[in-house]
Amino acid sequence: MASQSQGIQQLLQAEKVADARKRKARCLKQAKEEARMEVELYHREREEPAVGLEPGTPGSHPGPKAGTKPLSHPEISPG
Repeated sequence: MASQSQGIQQLLQAEKVADARKRKARCLKQAKEEARMEVELYHREREEPAVGLEPGTPGSHPGPKAGTKPLSHPEISPG
């Protein structure tokens, strides 16, 4: 009878260990997914400001303002 009780205790202990491993695996999967989403969000945030800075796009480089005259030295005549 004692060996049967010991066997039952062993089975219960094995079930607890198996459940703990399943919980740990679920937690790791969830943490991995959250980290993936956080990295994806970080990359999207880093790309947004760079979109307007591409060469040749309007607003990427401040050109001369309308109505401004080119700088010239009084002693040097243009042309």
